[in-house]
Amino acid sequence: MAELTGDTAHRDRFRAAAKKLKDAFNKEFLGSDGHYRTAKDPEYRQASNCIPLAFGMVPAGAKASVTASLLADIEKRGNHLNTGRLGTSVLLRALSASGHPEVAHAVATQRTYPGWGHWFERGADTMWEYWPLDSRSHDHYFLGTIVQWLYENVAGPRPGDAGYRTFTVRPDARAGVDWARTELHTVRGPAAVSWSQIDKTVRLTVRVPVGATAEAHVPAANKGAAHAPAGAEYLRTEPGFAVYRAPHGTWECSGAPDVAVLDADRDVLRPCRAAPGGGFCRRPGEGGAGVGGQWRAVVCRGMHGAIRGTQDGTGKAPMAARWVRGSVGALLAVTAVAGCDAGSDGKGKPEPESSATAEVALPLERYQLSGRDTERYQEATDLLAQRCMVDLGYTGFPRHPKESHSGASLTLTAMSTQYGEVDLDSARRWGYGFDPKERAKQEPDGRAMTDAESGALHGEPRGATPSGHKTPPKGGCSGQAQRRLLKGVKDATRLWTYPARREERLDKAARRDPRVRRALRTWAQCVVEKGFKRYAAPDDAFRDPAWRRGQDGNTTRTRRELGTAVADVECKREHHTVAMWSTVLAERQRADIRAHQTTYDAVRRDLDTVRAAVRAAIDA
Repeated sequence: MAELTGDTAHRDRFRAAAKKLKDAFNKEFLGSDGHYRTAKDPEYRQASNCIPLAFGMVPAGAKASVTASLLADIEKRGNHLNTGRLGTSVLLRALSASGHPEVAHAVATQRTYPGWGHWFERGADTMWEYWPLDSRSHDHYFLGTIVQWLYENVAGPRPGDAGYRTFTVRPDARAGVDWARTELHTVRGPAAVSWSQIDKTVRLTVRVPVGATAEAHVPAANKGAAHAPAGAEYLRTEPGFAVYRAPHGTWECSGAPDVAVLDADRDVLRPCRAAPGGGFCRRPGEGGAGVGGQWRAVVCRGMHGAIRGTQDGTGKAPMAARWVRGSVGALLAVTAVAGCDAGSDGKGKPEPESSATAEVALPLERYQLSGRDTERYQEATDLLAQRCMVDLGYTGFPRHPKESHSGASLTLTAMSTQYGEVDLDSARRWGYGFDPKERAKQEPDGRAMTDAESGALHGEPRGATPSGHKTPPKGGCSGQAQRRLLKGVKDATRLWTYPARREERLDKAARRDPRVRRALRTWAQCVVEKGFKRYAAPDDAFRDPAWRRGQDGNTTRTRRELGTAVADVECKREHHTVAMWSTVLAERQRADIRAHQTTYDAVRRDLDTVRAAVRAAIDA
């Protein structure tokens, strides 16, 4: 206050007193062994060491030893905390500020005593007063200060002046998280932060309200590895960050951070977990939100896709099939006690949605086409094929043609995720079926081809080449398009089949895991207790012949089907079935990648080659 009001006399007096207090504190409690103890409690205490770190009380020469002692004690306890309400309030932030966000993440996501996950595993959806299960209060904020870490360190925004005239964005706890997003309604307007990591690049978007200024810390190894739009003023570089000043507006930045900061495959890390509930926070967060506003949910995201489509009797899937990729949000288990959710709109953009059924991000996704990749691949194939057809003389050939005949229809139905139905709203409306309007959207929007056009496209000429037209290339224009997109790929069979086959094998192994089997038994019993049939697994419920699927793959949506689907999703939410299932699957996939890293790396290089070819085809 003295600094702000220009009272230099009092400022200097208080600074001198603070230094004297700090020196006396360290003389009394900082031992020769490099960490803090008290005579009253001579045993090592995490709180006694993380609190001085958090408040800047540790001398520069002792920071390394104090931090090392804290890390050693956490590791000795199996990545568990051993703090009360004061130490808990700063532990995760102190670890993140000291350059160990992966340890903070490991502590935050522990599912055994003591920790937030211990509560979560036993049905808690609020903050309790004590770690033991006999806690007298189940709605207490003593140990709920993890929420501040989620907002300020995982998502990144931290308050500056009152009313958010200035604020800082520094997501320094990204370990084990794919993306995060949060929004604050300040007196100046909405302030928002979102970031995502794809491969080695972090994309950071900061929305600054009118009359405010943000200091954006872009994750980057150095200034050269960071990018910010014109108008953002470069200030300095800090370890792991390039710092910019950004006035009112929306700023989209990117950077390549130091890999050591973000190595999500380190053994100490734990995957994201899921949280119960639906929509935004049921009880908006308290504390850590700063002055002048109220935060919404903080979310991190992973994806899993499934394919739905149709194939006509000729087997020509590439032109007839349309790929639909389902997206499910993922949320830290610790967010569950705050009652927050995450999700996606199915197009790669994070949107609020129920996340009790949320899955962790699966490592094999890095070696497969994403939903957006698949859409672009199809679009590039269609573009190249259309150009080829026009070059052959078939002017006016549509980009998305219908087949020239109506062969026998083969409908391929698939669950939106490998865990079965996860969308409660969809279950209520469509049961195990789908909105008929979605089927229509998958149909080609162009005119029907003539027999000659179909033969030229697929490489199966039906009679002589029409006068004035060129002879089609081998495999037709569709085959030529595929060859161009796969040019430079070392092994196309490996690219398309290896990750899928490994995924199928690992999924079977995960289903045999005792943790998943126990989770499925609990889910099945829950469905029975709601008055419906017992199924061994959610996919059995999805495939029940009683739903009487028609030729289009859709169901009849009887009352019993709708009730079963709702019970299915509700039981997954109540017992966190998907969270456990996907956590086990992620563990097995991570181990498989380590065991076959050379092959996976080769797949990844071919995948990058395909993406580059797709980009060139679309941009041409």
